[in-house]
Amino acid sequence: MSTATNAKPWWETREVRVTAETRLIGIRKVMDRLDLGKTALYDGIKKKRIPPPVKLGANNRWPEDEITELQARLIAARQANPTTPASS
Repeated sequence: MSTATNAKPWWETREVRVTAETRLIGIRKVMDRLDLGKTALYDGIKKKRIPPPVKLGANNRWPEDEITELQARLIAARQANPTTPASS
């Protein structure tokens, strides 16, 4: 029986499409786009909430489209499950 914890993350199941427009972005841009610090970014990768980087020698780069898709999924999840502001 498959459980949600055993399910593969979305970036492992999607078809990879690389074109001339495919960009790899560095950690600073990823941190800026997700508004995360380095520790939180790597914690998210460890917990499979954020796609892992592509290794280029000693450098880490992320496909920009994966970060864009992650942002879209976070926004869609928020819209699907809106939270009610705490009453004062």
